[in-house]
Amino acid sequence: MKARRRLSDLAACLRGSPPPDVDWLSIIEDANRSLITPALVARLRLADCPEDAAAYLRLILERNAVRNSRLRDQLDEVASCLNNAGIIPTLIKGAAWLRTIPLERIGERMLTDLDVVVPGEDIDSAMRVLETIGFQVDSAVGEAQHHFKADLFRSSD
Repeated sequence: MKARRRLSDLAACLRGSPPPDVDWLSIIEDANRSLITPALVARLRLADCPEDAAAYLRLILERNAVRNSRLRDQLDEVASCLNNAGIIPTLIKGAAWLRTIPLERIGERMLTDLDVVVPGEDIDSAMRVLETIGFQVDSAVGEAQHHFKADLFRSSD
C-alpha cells in the first residue's frame, strides 16, 4: 500500500471514519510506530473493526491506562516531595495532560516521560529531594541557575 494512502486511511480512522476497505494491519502498524495506538482506539468505534483487531486495540488501551496510572502515581509522589521541600514544580507536556485528563480517559495517550520544571534556584535542592526517593541521573546537560536538563530514572519504576 502506498504511503500516502496509508496516511490518509490512518487519518480517517483517527477521525472515527475508517474507509470501508481499510487495511487494519497497516493501520495498527502505523499507529504503533507513531505511538498513537491508544488515541486511535479512543476515536474509533471498535465495532467497525474486525474482532481480532478490536481485541488487540482494546488490550493496548487497557495496558496503556495501567501504565499511565502508574506514571500518574509517580508524578504525584515527585510533586508531593518537591512541595514538601518548598519547591513548586511546573508540569508540562504529557505530565500536565496526565494530571488534568479525566481518569476514564487516562489510557488515550502514550507517554514516554514526565516533564517537570523547577525554578533555576531550586535545581540543586530538587535533585537532592529526588535522590532521596530513589531517582538517579541518567544524563544531565547545562548548568544550574541558567538552563539545566536532567534525565532521571528509578529502577523500581
